[in-house]
Amino acid sequence: MCTSIRIISKEGKVIFGRTQEYMLPLPYVGVNVPKGTYLTNTMTPIEFKHQAVGVCYDGEPFGVEGILFADGMNSAGIGASMQYFSDYCVYGKEEVIVAQGKKAYRGEEFVTWVLATIGSIDELIEKLETEIDLCDKLNNLGKSDPLHFNVTDSYGRSVVIEHTSETGGFDIHENEVGTMTNHPTYDWHLTNLSNYAGMQTPLLKEVVLGKATVPSAGKGSGMFGLPGDFTSASRFVRATYLNNLSNTVTHDKGIDKFFHIMNQFDIPDGVFDLQDGTDYVYHTQYTSAYDLANKEMYVSMNGNRQLQKIEMVEVECLKKYKFKMTQSIDVISN
Repeated sequence: MCTSIRIISKEGKVIFGRTQEYMLPLPYVGVNVPKGTYLTNTMTPIEFKHQAVGVCYDGEPFGVEGILFADGMNSAGIGASMQYFSDYCVYGKEEVIVAQGKKAYRGEEFVTWVLATIGSIDELIEKLETEIDLCDKLNNLGKSDPLHFNVTDSYGRSVVIEHTSETGGFDIHENEVGTMTNHPTYDWHLTNLSNYAGMQTPLLKEVVLGKATVPSAGKGSGMFGLPGDFTSASRFVRATYLNNLSNTVTHDKGIDKFFHIMNQFDIPDGVFDLQDGTDYVYHTQYTSAYDLANKEMYVSMNGNRQLQKIEMVEVECLKKYKFKMTQSIDVISN
């Protein structure tokens, strides 16, 4: 249950980011990984050719060495996120991938590989065809997480990467609307947008029906019918129209615009009952934004709406940043 968007400012600069929803509290940590870092906690070791910052799953609380990026950006201006892709995701087999002379990775290792090694969308597409593939080998928790991926560059080009066949490799979609949610496949979501082609910002005018004049519903009526629920299909439609029909802003206002849009996808505790016999509930755990031009990231946590910022400053070794989980409220009446 995640939503990601790309915003392009009047100056042509890009902000990219996502919401992260899940049912379990996970050990998220901010990281700054310098160029030259070598990770060995992935199926195939990864050397960082680019510096990267982002939100990672920290293995330390589980006694597992290393990190994995949930989302982030690198010094080449590449931003990437992974999002759940249940029912449609099919990975390959490790032995088949290796026999083809390619490197095998798990789905949850993909964003880490992208941020570490990729300098452009063209380079990414080439390497997906010739160098790597994703396999269904279980992780340390005994799972193979079904995922798809949104990758954006600092010029505004974005691709959605999906794996829907054991032998067919990657499905690469040019993400021209700048949105990704969850299942079904990206091309299905694009087709579904046609059901909402009448969305518009001007309010609807009154109409004459027979001898009666029927007034419009008033302010906001041009967007009547925009879906407001939290299904993946509805979130895709809502994010796409809100992002693309709202005012284009200067880059210094881009972070404000991003979080105003993403507030529409903030899921409170208890809105859905998973009916799985547990007390777990899906909710928004954090929202992250990446300024690909200025190399800055911003995060708001579930219990702390105040933005926390990490800059891509030079570091000598991998550095972790603990997010502040409790909100600090400014009292201005004193």
